[in-house]
Amino acid sequence: MEDYVTTIKNYYVDNLSRAAIDYLRSGLNLFHNQTHSYYANLQVSIGNLAISVELMLKSLIAHQSLLLVFRTDLPLELRTLLSNPIVMPKRFEWRKYDIDLRSFSYKTIELDECISCLYILRPDLKQSLQPHLKFLSKCRNASVHLALPNFQKYELDRTAFVALQICKLLKEYKIVHFQYYNLSDKDNYFLDKFAEERVERVRKIIEKAKLKSRQLLPEKNYVSINGWEYYITICPICGSEGILEGDTELSFDPDEDGGATPILTFSAISFKCDICDLYLQDWQELNLSGMETDYDRSDETDEWFGQEYADNDY
Repeated sequence: MEDYVTTIKNYYVDNLSRAAIDYLRSGLNLFHNQTHSYYANLQVSIGNLAISVELMLKSLIAHQSLLLVFRTDLPLELRTLLSNPIVMPKRFEWRKYDIDLRSFSYKTIELDECISCLYILRPDLKQSLQPHLKFLSKCRNASVHLALPNFQKYELDRTAFVALQICKLLKEYKIVHFQYYNLSDKDNYFLDKFAEERVERVRKIIEKAKLKSRQLLPEKNYVSINGWEYYITICPICGSEGILEGDTELSFDPDEDGGATPILTFSAISFKCDICDLYLQDWQELNLSGMETDYDRSDETDEWFGQEYADNDY
């Protein structure tokens, strides 16, 4: 049974990664051909790159655990086989599932679920990739099934950026078809240019916010929020309160006595001030502006536990 599960796992990783790399090449070719006209074939380029990202993520997830790729309505016998083949009886009739597995008859998880799996497998990437993947998730269905509205150049660029970042991740895991895939000169030039343009973009945003702040009345603005995905901090430009968006997560710091101290941390991914209009769209832009990206919320740990485990009588 173990040999069969390994075989079918490799089959899925091979086919998913092969399709992913074909969509990636197609999407990047269209993207690079739009250097002088960013709105030509916009929908086709984004559609191909979005599909590629979804397939790349499924390849990574299947590489780690094939069962996670499928939706929860998978037959119980098959779920048991894929989760722990060693416990299956020798007479288990796996062949009746083999044809459906190899023909991809069973439904797999959607893009949003793939993204959530990525954050579980690689929580270190969540802060840097979440804004881009969140944007991609929003425009994915529209690019495939509907007509896309006009996007700014930066929004198209970030689609290619996140696709290349996920591609690098698959190379890191040495996943078949990606292990020896090398980024082209155009790809590397784009990534360098994307980083340079991000710096210039943040500079212009800050200058614009400073200009507006000089015209404001001396009174400061105060805001209120509700939810652990938000955090209030002082705007570095006008001194009013602005809102960070991100995630609050609990970790534990082990001590010498064998115990552990809970540490509640807010990890920021974007910031917006409605007074001076400062808007930083991702973690890298926060860093470029000099803002903190991690905030200690340990004094709210009891409240966090109370809300997170309210249904479990914690």
